[in-house]
Amino acid sequence: MMYLKHSRKLSYETLVKEVSSSIAWRIFCRIPLDREVPDRSTLIKLTRRFGPEVIKALLDLLVQKGIEEKLIRGRKVRVDATVVQSPIKHPTDIGLLADGVRMVTRIVKRLQEVGVGAQTKFRDRTRTIKKVVRAVGYALRGKAREAREALRQQTMRALDITKQVVYQAERILLESRARVEKIRGCAADAGKQLWQELHHTLNLVTRVMAQTVLDLAGVRSIPDRIVSLFDPESEAHLPGQGQPEDRIWLQSGAHRDRGADHHPFRSLLRQPRR
Repeated sequence: MMYLKHSRKLSYETLVKEVSSSIAWRIFCRIPLDREVPDRSTLIKLTRRFGPEVIKALLDLLVQKGIEEKLIRGRKVRVDATVVQSPIKHPTDIGLLADGVRMVTRIVKRLQEVGVGAQTKFRDRTRTIKKVVRAVGYALRGKAREAREALRQQTMRALDITKQVVYQAERILLESRARVEKIRGCAADAGKQLWQELHHTLNLVTRVMAQTVLDLAGVRSIPDRIVSLFDPESEAHLPGQGQPEDRIWLQSGAHRDRGADHHPFRSLLRQPRR
């Protein structure tokens, strides 16, 4: 039924109605004519319990089985990899900290949905970090000296919030390690994958916190500086000849070793000079 829902782009209500009234779809879903079709709430609960990763894995297995049985024709996929220059968000310390809080919180919630770490208390601080980011925006409208001091104060506040989030997430990571190994069934792979994702993300956020402390101390030359949590291997470059002086350039780590024929740069708007 989930395959039919995704392939035909149906809502849960429409899916239940179509399967109930179609003999062919009942046969496909292995639902006898004298049995009731699972209702909408049952399907939603199963999807939430197993998580989107498990549902996607089941759909992939079903498609692969259809290809092996020659019921589905495998087709080639052509992807346009043209790189278009476009402005993206400037990588500030407070912006990276806010991204880290959102990423860690999202992964912890998904981990708890599959039954891992639910016993450990975790406070959602995404609204608090949003208020800090908005406060920075308001402060930058003032005078330069006052804006710099306000930016420093809000960055320290964001750093404290991130420390609290990382501390609670690390507790969940340690206490749920044994639980992840005991999970059986469809949720096992999803739980292990989310646990590893949380471990990797916490390492990145810890590096961001360390470089933020150095920035607050006045250190400007930081080796292996992280400029993006979504692409940790990316690097920032100053504008070269023929490029706008009010931009810096972000080189994606996924393209760095592909040679000169590729154009992996995305333009990154620099904050106005004061």
